[in-house]
Amino acid sequence: MDSIDRASAFSIIVGISGTQLTDEEKRLLSDLKPLGVILFKRNYQHPEQLLCLTSQIRECCDREDVIICTDHEGGRVQRFSEPFTIIPSAEVIGKTDNEYLAEEIGKIISAELLACGINMNLSPVCDINTNPENRVISDRAYGKTADVVMRMSESVMSGLIEGGVLTCAKHFPGHGDTRVDSHEALPKSDKSLKELYERELLPFINITEKGVNALMMAHILFENIDEKFPVSMSSRFVNLVKNEMSFEGIIITDDMEMKAISQMYNVTEACYISISNGVDVVLVCHTADYQRGAFNRIRRYYLDNPQKVEAKLCRMEKFLNTLNKNRQKFDLSVIGCTRHKEIIKEVIELASM
Repeated sequence: MDSIDRASAFSIIVGISGTQLTDEEKRLLSDLKPLGVILFKRNYQHPEQLLCLTSQIRECCDREDVIICTDHEGGRVQRFSEPFTIIPSAEVIGKTDNEYLAEEIGKIISAELLACGINMNLSPVCDINTNPENRVISDRAYGKTADVVMRMSESVMSGLIEGGVLTCAKHFPGHGDTRVDSHEALPKSDKSLKELYERELLPFINITEKGVNALMMAHILFENIDEKFPVSMSSRFVNLVKNEMSFEGIIITDDMEMKAISQMYNVTEACYISISNGVDVVLVCHTADYQRGAFNRIRRYYLDNPQKVEAKLCRMEKFLNTLNKNRQKFDLSVIGCTRHKEIIKEVIELASM
């Protein structure tokens, strides 16, 4: 694979359809060799099956450092059910106001994910739950103030990283004060950058300074900051992250097939716009045609802009080197073990006091 193909491949994380790879998916992973694969509930039956699936993904991509990620936040966003330890929502974790227990939650999640070959968690959520009409965040946030969210998200992140998985703070620059669910339509906000700096950005600034590996860009249009593109496609917000915040990790979009994007743009072109405007990685979670289309369109971008390739590969290889340092293996017996359940019980009891 030449440098242009590698830069293109490292620009995309794809989803797959079921609990084992189809022949088409095997060909796609073998042909594209994407940065990674994201897993959902549809990809899970039991831990043994999950471990077989992640091994199969690595074999098809012919790389040990394939990113295999998931959204394992807890509460209503936990992709893998029992025998995995059932993690309480961020809201419950936040109510404990106990940073030690929040860090322990991170360690539990990382141990159980790594046992099945999953090396990145798209967590923690750094949104602040400020709008009671907000359905997409709500109890996924650690609290209603920047202080609580900063402390608890940092603690969960520390546990995840110590346990050996990569982390991704989301949904930059903050989805907690929107009314529209970006899964269904494009949220819009009239907030100024000054207003974001006063509240929404605080947990993200904190967690980037403390070593989070990636940031996920939200599908929100801030009309007074970038009237043309949502955050996930916006060079203005990419420059904010890379230059004003000096973030050296990678920048990932939320799923480009969400209706916030797919109702407004051709998905393939939207992926190209995101990459050309400085985003590192696009998530394309469902459709093989979009996945191949995005890869091919991004490849054309790098063919037209070969001067961008070296810097892209350096940034991505630095990210993957972090993965290699953290990689550990755990026995499947850690999943749902007594110690993990005891910690969860303590969290729930403390949160209810």
